[in-house]
Amino acid sequence: MNRDSMNKLMDLIDDPEFKDTMNRVEENLDRVSRAKDRRQNPDDEKVRVKNIRSSLSPALKEKADRSSDGLALILTGGGAKGSYQAGALKALGERKEDGLPGITGLAGTSAGALNAAMYAGGGAALPEQMWKRLDESRIVGKDGFFSPSEENDRYLEDMIRQSGILSAINMEGPLTVATAFDTDSGYPKDFILNDRTDEEKLRCLMASAAFPIAFREQKIGSKAYIDGGIPVFGSNMPIAPLYHLGFRRFLVIHCSSIKEAAEWIHLHKMGARANQEKYYNGAAFVHIFPGRDLGGLMDGTVNFSPSFLHSCIDLGYEDLKMKIQDLDVLKEEVDHLDEVHFADGKRYRSYLSMLEDHSS
Repeated sequence: MNRDSMNKLMDLIDDPEFKDTMNRVEENLDRVSRAKDRRQNPDDEKVRVKNIRSSLSPALKEKADRSSDGLALILTGGGAKGSYQAGALKALGERKEDGLPGITGLAGTSAGALNAAMYAGGGAALPEQMWKRLDESRIVGKDGFFSPSEENDRYLEDMIRQSGILSAINMEGPLTVATAFDTDSGYPKDFILNDRTDEEKLRCLMASAAFPIAFREQKIGSKAYIDGGIPVFGSNMPIAPLYHLGFRRFLVIHCSSIKEAAEWIHLHKMGARANQEKYYNGAAFVHIFPGRDLGGLMDGTVNFSPSFLHSCIDLGYEDLKMKIQDLDVLKEEVDHLDEVHFADGKRYRSYLSMLEDHSS
């Protein structure tokens, strides 16, 4: 780091807004750490997710019953790498009648929740429009660091409001779930958006995307929430809520290559044990992974440069078109006992066994 860069870094560290942001991050991380102690019984999470149905209104229960025969779309978090999903969704929207069930349920975390909401409220073209219109200067500071959280919050809120999706996500459209992390309980929280007010939908999406360094925690009721993809304790691949509402066919679009996911297999194993999300009997999954590594934290997750976003969109579009035949697995009759995961032309008995196959 040269002297100029060092001076800019020191100025940033002394900035009151930056200090306030980092204090909030430290507080959130401390809450997550304390939450570990409260998770004495992993079965609590299994019960929590399985009982999601009991919290639904009669109208939403009926909607879930009608929707569960369709295809569930699961979108993982990944910051700027979420632009990859926009390209894949564009290609998915272009497919002709192919015998696949329609998309009747969507669940996403963080950037994936935004993509899911955009798709549910505006169709396959809207996620691409969102990413291509993103203003890098409003998300990342001029020196490559995050801008003050208050400004980021305002920009993200305006972007969601102006998209027009809030009123478009309703009881007539697909079941739509945004997953955030409850910093008090230490568990993920799955928000079903369809029967909420527009303001409630906005808060749920803001909470799911509240990456601690970039955005402030979001209050919903008396509780505080941050990004739903917190490693190990969060739920970056929110299959569980739709599975326990009856869905059995899933298309999962990831923001990291399968080799990168396999490198962190120890975290996946810990998360599977903690969240009881390891087994989904009677469900079939097709996983779409980026065909190349999309980078780490600085060159991927927080790289909101137009050139990077456009390249991810293009890659997602080409990858989905190239792997469109993989989706044929979802046309098959679902076995009521076995769990099937399909990626790059190969079948696996579980998500973890798929990662283990690529971990060598």
